[in-house]
Amino acid sequence: MISLTTGTTLAAEGQAVCVGCLALPKDTLVTNVQTTRNAVANSLAPQILYERMEYLGIDRACRNFSGPTEYGPIGKYMMKSMTPEKYPSMFEGTPDIKENCPAWDSFTDEDKKSFYVYVFAHFSFAESSCRPNAIAPGLRKGDYAAGLYGLHKNREDYYTRPKRYLNKCLKGDSSNGLNSTRCTLALVEGQMSGRDALFTPSAHFEPLTGTSPRHLKMQILRSNGATRYAEVPLKTFIKTSIQKYPLCK
Repeated sequence: MISLTTGTTLAAEGQAVCVGCLALPKDTLVTNVQTTRNAVANSLAPQILYERMEYLGIDRACRNFSGPTEYGPIGKYMMKSMTPEKYPSMFEGTPDIKENCPAWDSFTDEDKKSFYVYVFAHFSFAESSCRPNAIAPGLRKGDYAAGLYGLHKNREDYYTRPKRYLNKCLKGDSSNGLNSTRCTLALVEGQMSGRDALFTPSAHFEPLTGTSPRHLKMQILRSNGATRYAEVPLKTFIKTSIQKYPLCK
């Protein structure tokens, strides 16, 4: 087991591998993950993801995405089900992803899947505080946003009818966390293939549009090492979290 907070040394088959730079006391970011990506970064990805969520204060709510040592049920589902064949645009990446995650082009497929677990956790927190059974009134009478990602309850299948959607949503998907995730992956893939962007005013989801009036409290690290809290728009919350994701450095 490797301690992220103490930066111990990993011994594997008689060879010592220094991982001191993987120490993550809260917001101290990984600096040399690039050189240890294949073996170390993949095994540490859930732990790195969790410590970032812990720093932002969403770790308890979003353990269905990742716990301290392994992915939660939603994270495991995404890691197992996502493939370049099913989600080509998500694995290719968009200009705004590459702008906010400079290491994207060096990512393995496993890195990319882990990245999306991380993004979906923050996205779900912005929509529902990561609650699978969340429900909120929609804009029109009788409409409801439901589940982890605020899908349109009982109309989930409507938005994936166009041909550009390789994967489809089914009516009722919002009632189940795994089904909500499958549907949301389909919607994000379709959005990326059509708009070539993760963040766009025409996104299906409010946190990705940049037009939401809602804000979230976010811990911000000052240049002198001190921290402060600030209310930031949902899009800023997600985009800044991507920029701070250690594997993106």
